[in-house]
This record gives sequence, structure tokens and C-alpha cells, in this order.
Amino acid sequence: MDGVSDAKSVHDSVTTSLVQVTRSAAQISSSDLDFYRSLDPAIGTALDTQNARLLALTERLLGNAASDTEVVRPRLVDLDSLDSGFRGVVDVIDSLLEKADISLDEYTGTVKRFDGSQQQVSFCLDHGGTPAD
Repeated sequence: MDGVSDAKSVHDSVTTSLVQVTRSAAQISSSDLDFYRSLDPAIGTALDTQNARLLALTERLLGNAASDTEVVRPRLVDLDSLDSGFRGVVDVIDSLLEKADISLDEYTGTVKRFDGSQQQVSFCLDHGGTPAD
């Protein structure tokens, strides 16, 4: 299987899974969660476990996205920290979008990647020198 069709099949699989999860989550309103917790303590434990798992995964994703940038990733220890650290989440996503924009500009040729040695060669030649000067 070639790379394009393999990527397409992974994309389709992920998209289908995300749509199913979104539909399931939309069917249960947050006000119903307390009711379901009261029916069975195991449901509450399972919900708490999944919340902690999702927060940890989100924090890891934000950490990976913020690596090699000046943006400080937010620490997500509980749901309250997600609310208080929302600005940090937005900063990380904004940084990713800026990187994507720059990469697309470079790919399309709108902007050329800056290379310090190219500037030095250009400066030397403009001022009567040679690149070795």
C-alpha cells in the first residue's frame, strides 16, 4: 500500500472514530453525569479515571506542541486547571497555527527560509568582497 492511500485510510478511520465519540458525548449532558454517578459508584470512578487520562494526554500533546518554542505549556492537573490555564492552551495552539502558516508560505514559495550564511554571502558580494572574506 502506498503512503497516500495509507494516510487516507488512517484519516478516514480517525475521522469516523471522532464522529462517533462526539455523537456519544453530545447525547449525555453534563447535568446527567451526577445522576449516572448516583446510580452506580463504579460509573463515577470510571468517569474520574477517564477525565484524568484525557487531561494527562492533553497535557502531553500541549507539551509536545510547545517544545522548541518560547510558549510555556499549561499544567493540567484537574478540570479547574484547564479553566484557569485556558489562555496557555490557546497560546500553544496559536503557536502551532503560526508554524503551519510559515511552513505553508515556505512550501508555496511565498517566503523563503532565512539562512544566515545566505545573508553573509549577499552582504559580502554587495560590498565588493567575496564570500570567503
